[in-house]
Amino acid sequence: IEFIERPHKWHDGAPVAKLLGPVHMSVPLDSESSQSSSGYEDGLGRRALAFDRETGGMLERLVLRPELSAFEDALKERIAIVAGLDDERFARPRVIERDGDGRLTVGAEYLAGRRLSDIIDAAAEHGIVAGLDAGIGLLLELLPAVARLHDAGLAHGALAPGRVMITPAGQIVLLDSIYAEPLERL
Repeated sequence: IEFIERPHKWHDGAPVAKLLGPVHMSVPLDSESSQSSSGYEDGLGRRALAFDRETGGMLERLVLRPELSAFEDALKERIAIVAGLDDERFARPRVIERDGDGRLTVGAEYLAGRRLSDIIDAAAEHGIVAGLDAGIGLLLELLPAVARLHDAGLAHGALAPGRVMITPAGQIVLLDSIYAEPLERL
């Protein structure tokens, strides 16, 4: 990515990111590759990292807001559908269970990377404004993934920068794709 100054009227003088070469979203990540899990809280609940003693891998647990507990069966059905997609563009939750306090939690494999919202915030702190070609490149990655969900009979229902992960390899992954029905009803 090259940063250039542009004298266009729609631009306020901040550096603009211009993609060089093919349009592919890639993000250089340092050793602290995720700001995405432990402590991240949004309208769905609060996320925490956990260690899976059986596999030795990291897990992400989303402790759902109490209102979402009424949709346990619908969420379990959606987990099965998303798992059946076998598509790397979707984070796949593995299990829904009750924790020791009776709260509904969704467990998934930990996905290294950064949320698009974190990337946008970091760019804004440095005065970087993404160019039109970066936005189009993002849409070219997102729209086929959303279409794949629709083909499976699902709507995402909560697509936002905080639910789009960019992996260290530059892959775009959609998070939280099982909550459309509960969110619509709430």
